[in-house]
Amino acid sequence: MLDLTELIFTVDNILTYDECRIIMNEFKESDSVKEHCYEVNDNEIRESTVDIQSLIPETEPFRIIAEKTNELIEKYFHYIDSLEMIWTEYMMTNLAYSHNYRLMRYSEGQSIHDHVDKSPFVFGSATFTLNDNYEGGDFRFFKGKYKLRTKAGQGMIFPAESYFVHGVDKILNGMRYSVNSFLGSEECVVPRNKFNYGSDYYFHPYTQRFRDYMENESKIFYMKNVN
Repeated sequence: MLDLTELIFTVDNILTYDECRIIMNEFKESDSVKEHCYEVNDNEIRESTVDIQSLIPETEPFRIIAEKTNELIEKYFHYIDSLEMIWTEYMMTNLAYSHNYRLMRYSEGQSIHDHVDKSPFVFGSATFTLNDNYEGGDFRFFKGKYKLRTKAGQGMIFPAESYFVHGVDKILNGMRYSVNSFLGSEECVVPRNKFNYGSDYYFHPYTQRFRDYMENESKIFYMKNVN
């Protein structure tokens, strides 16, 4: 039987030390925002205290994260495929776009409450940890029943489903930096990014062969059944 924790996949050193520094240096206090989402334990919309800003296309930090997200998805495919329990090809077609690339800074006392990332167009989540010189700030899954301490330069990807409840514990000392994005169909790209930059900046080229295959199979089926 599949243990849900097996669907949480990490890759060490997918980002170099220098790449982590380049991305962290992009954070600007004046550009940061908060976000709101449901807290799954009380079913109420709550503000997460973490400070967030978006990476901008055609900048070095954006390019690095876009390339590494594509690489992380490719590694995830090979890992999930090795489990021999999941329709991996179809899964990949649903990880084709990132909704945004969000640089997140957790200061002392900040956290993200338990929530899920699932929406009609979101099927996965990808996160990159940029530093590890802080205390607290562990990833918590399944309402805290499973915790994970990520390392600087590490990438992590997991499904975005209602059963993948997760959050980040409160920072006890120092600052925690990471970048995350939600993965899904083209519709998941946030409207302002579509308007300002188009969807192509957020597309993951590795998924194209799976999308082509599924589209081709659908055409073949259609042609066989209309003749």
